[in-house]
Amino acid sequence: MTKITEVIIESKKETKIYFAKQCQKKITKIEKEKLRRKKCYCPHCKKEENYVKRGSRERRLKTSEGEIRFQVKQIQCKKCKKIQRPIIGWLNLKARQQITEDLLEKASQVAINTSYKTAKRITKTFTGSEISANSIRKKILEKAKKIKEEQSQAPPEDYKVIMKDSTKGKTGKTKRGEDINIAFGAKGRSYIKNRKTGELSRPGIIGQILNVTVGDDKTFAGIQHKTENVMTDGDRSIKNKAKAIKNSEKIIFHRCNWHLPRMFGYALYHDGLITKPERSKYVFLLHSIIKYSFKNYEKYYQELKELCKKHKLKRALKYLQNAEQEFYNTKKNPIKLGDKYLLSNSPIERVMREVDRRADIGCRWSKKGLEAITIVRLNHIYNNKVLPDNSIEIY
Repeated sequence: MTKITEVIIESKKETKIYFAKQCQKKITKIEKEKLRRKKCYCPHCKKEENYVKRGSRERRLKTSEGEIRFQVKQIQCKKCKKIQRPIIGWLNLKARQQITEDLLEKASQVAINTSYKTAKRITKTFTGSEISANSIRKKILEKAKKIKEEQSQAPPEDYKVIMKDSTKGKTGKTKRGEDINIAFGAKGRSYIKNRKTGELSRPGIIGQILNVTVGDDKTFAGIQHKTENVMTDGDRSIKNKAKAIKNSEKIIFHRCNWHLPRMFGYALYHDGLITKPERSKYVFLLHSIIKYSFKNYEKYYQELKELCKKHKLKRALKYLQNAEQEFYNTKKNPIKLGDKYLLSNSPIERVMREVDRRADIGCRWSKKGLEAITIVRLNHIYNNKVLPDNSIEIY
């Protein structure tokens, strides 16, 4: 250990001791000022009553700056004879609370990026206060509940498109787990203006995480917002579930242009085209229709269907038939998001990547726990995003 490190550690210890003493002095001062009066508000009688002093007890409190200790004076109401500790209420503390909200908040910010046990170790390293993994987990559950309540009470907004997708999370009885369902509402695009050149760079989507559910897909049930476009990966059940959206009769369904050839390849595999070179001929044709056929896409799409029919590729043919109308919708009525068209649900795919980073850690989650950590993490990354001053928003 170098000399400078020793000096820093010693100084830090002295600072913490001074901090604890100052906190104790201020709390004692507040308590004296409040108890100067002969009467004090009794929470049991619901009014101010005379009281008798009944000694004091030591209280320990873990903070993000270290542990503090202070004496808590006890008083007894003369009318109801109940013992109370007024300073606890004046400091906005809960009964038997040993950890401050700022420490829990900092620990939960760490926990959205790593496991609860690791968050516990990191928090202790940087704050000097030990906090249990279970306390951090409870804080995450509390925050998730609060976020869901705020989302349900938020005033309805209009979104240009709502993208819906799901990924597997390790929860439930099945080996792969259950679906984490996410709805993402997009309004426009944001660009960062270069201060020197004035050029616009780093485009991003202006949007919000609207709802998250694990297991039963109730994503649209809790959404009060409106939209005229819904983009999906091809899940046929989404159409029925989207009826929960306010103006569902006006919704146009779009098929993601990235998922379309990908899922088509899976259908060809189940039709017996095991090797990639066997499938690539058909997948390339569909890629060409998506990318280059601006006017004759219907004609070429029908030709691809006939080709599948001719070679008795039943699953591939059925997939093309199911995707036909949604693909045509994307071609006829493309979604203009800002100054560009949105042709795939890549924004929500990036969301899924963030979900997998935290959820896929090798353990088996409870549904409640997985939903909570997903809600808090995504809300922190996407819903609380602050754009820099030199950004331009295009709707």
